[in-house]
Amino acid sequence: MKEEPVVDALSGSAAWGQHRVDRETRLVVGPMELRLRIQSGELWIAEGSKLGPLPLDWTRWVGPHSDQVIVLPTLPDRPVVVAPESPFRLVPGANARIFVRIPLCVRIALAEIPDTPLLEAPTIVMSDTWWGDHASGDLAYWLPTTARRHVSDDLFEPHVLMCPMEIANRSDEVLSVEKLLVRVKYMPVFRDGAKLWSAETRVTYEAAEEGSGVEVGDEPPLEAGDAELLSPPRERSERGLRGRTFDRFMALTGW
Repeated sequence: MKEEPVVDALSGSAAWGQHRVDRETRLVVGPMELRLRIQSGELWIAEGSKLGPLPLDWTRWVGPHSDQVIVLPTLPDRPVVVAPESPFRLVPGANARIFVRIPLCVRIALAEIPDTPLLEAPTIVMSDTWWGDHASGDLAYWLPTTARRHVSDDLFEPHVLMCPMEIANRSDEVLSVEKLLVRVKYMPVFRDGAKLWSAETRVTYEAAEEGSGVEVGDEPPLEAGDAELLSPPRERSERGLRGRTFDRFMALTGW
């Protein structure tokens, strides 16, 4: 099949929103590259990496007004286990604020049916891990060295979101923060210029056997100013949510 010329190129924050596909459109979000084209009234989509040749493995979609698409960022479909840049300890009664960088997924839907995604692909493929013990736990993604005590402009990239977390130690023991679970399915995505943020997550540690209280907000964090909502969370957070947030984990092999 003869290649049509690329007539539109959207990258970074310009990729988000509603677009008209005219012959072929190139979307670049961090290391991910997507191509969209209209062929015989159908919407064709191919995905790959801008670091290598884009595979010509197109998926074809037929729907109303197939040339109008909505491209939005969303968070991964599993919890994410992260490690601070440097482990730290919280004495009883202390609070700490950390900032976690989470790689985004790109979600594409037809404008006429925005709640039916045609494609949802990660900008970075993360490793699988298990959070919990042999009897119970959750399948999660593992992302090393992403949690920091301070945030700066150079940490923002088009394919990552910044998640502020407020940790409170309300137990009578020292809390060692070496690895923690981030429940990303409850997080909305906000845009402040070219920067992407989640709402703040507040974690209250009371005792190891009881787990931690977890509360995910629905407004932009203070650091994001008057950021606009881009994507709602995958699920609404339950009231009184509790679960293991600080724990050891087991790496899965053979995946």
